[in-house]
Amino acid sequence: MENEDLKLSYSTCQFFYNGCTLKPSFKSAVCRTFICMTIEESLSETKQDELQYWNRVFQKEEKDFQAFHVKELQKRNINLLDNPHKLIKYFQEDV
Repeated sequence: MENEDLKLSYSTCQFFYNGCTLKPSFKSAVCRTFICMTIEESLSETKQDELQYWNRVFQKEEKDFQAFHVKELQKRNINLLDNPHKLIKYFQEDV
């Protein structure tokens, strides 16, 4: 029972205890692909393979997202240390 409780404790978002309010396009791969170990272990091998496939798809999408925004932010000379307000405004835009 303690083991199951430990597994389930990892299924709670560590950032938003009352549900995430981020736009889907800003959610990280972790947010979009996380399934607790208790559920994952109960899946058939085929479903686990399918889950791994989608995890790879989301990870690639996440890397592409990051690469795009790093390039855009550098082009606009925006960074968190020098201009946090511009950074926030940038991510509020629909880029």
